[in-house]
Amino acid sequence: MKLLIKLYLPMLLLISVSCSDTEKLKEEYTRQVIEMHDAQRGYHFEKRSAAFAGQLTDDFISVNRGVVAQMSFEEHKARYDQYFASVEFEKWDDTKEPIIRFSGDYSLAYTIVEKDVVLNYRDEQGIMLRDSVHYAWLAIYRKQDDGNWKIESVGSTNSEPLVEEIR
Repeated sequence: MKLLIKLYLPMLLLISVSCSDTEKLKEEYTRQVIEMHDAQRGYHFEKRSAAFAGQLTDDFISVNRGVVAQMSFEEHKARYDQYFASVEFEKWDDTKEPIIRFSGDYSLAYTIVEKDVVLNYRDEQGIMLRDSVHYAWLAIYRKQDDGNWKIESVGSTNSEPLVEEIR
């Protein structure tokens, strides 16, 4: 019996330390991904297109409205510059807590997000409109060689927008 304890006790300790380290890693990586997710709201309200585009990998892939697209950092930045300049955000808020999962080796993460977005903009005639949309998306994050996370791909869908004139 003592021999069994001597043989298996070190193994059990090693497994418990390994599980503890894995849980700490998961907690730390979850915190990092949530920080990136939360920063995106500020980037929208503060119109920080470079910071927003900076979260994306160089070979980022977007899947949206039946289109698969890849753009450079500069193309993403220019797209968000134009978008942010044309709208004012009222709301860009999660409707549920994001779901976060990791690959077995913790090199990949994904978030599943549901968000309500309300923004105001002027149409071609100068009429102020309010656009309300519910979005859902899956974002895939990859741990980079420098230790930071970047978003590698996003697949997005949304409800039919509710557009109304603001008087």
